[in-house]
Amino acid sequence: MDGIYLIPANSKKSVLIFGMFRWIDIGIGVAGAAVSFILFTIFRPAVIWDVVLIMLPLFFCALLITPVPYQHNVLTFIRNVIDYFTNRRIYKWRGWCIADGDDDEY
Repeated sequence: MDGIYLIPANSKKSVLIFGMFRWIDIGIGVAGAAVSFILFTIFRPAVIWDVVLIMLPLFFCALLITPVPYQHNVLTFIRNVIDYFTNRRIYKWRGWCIADGDDDEY
């Protein structure tokens, strides 16, 4: 191929656990499951709403590690949105511009 290398679109998946999770994602999921398990052992749910409230940490952590299109997961998307709105954006002009012919206009 004369020195031209093609990189497959899924080359990043080989570094991920099960092709979609990083170690921090696994840790977040396990932490949510552990907190829900501890809450189940402390509180004995009597009605369905108690079960829903006890399972909220697991649901929230599962939502954070859910894959979304064009991002790794929801956690990465939230981090990118926060970075976008909190960091300064500097746009450097690289190019040229033509005026109407008068040099005094710009």
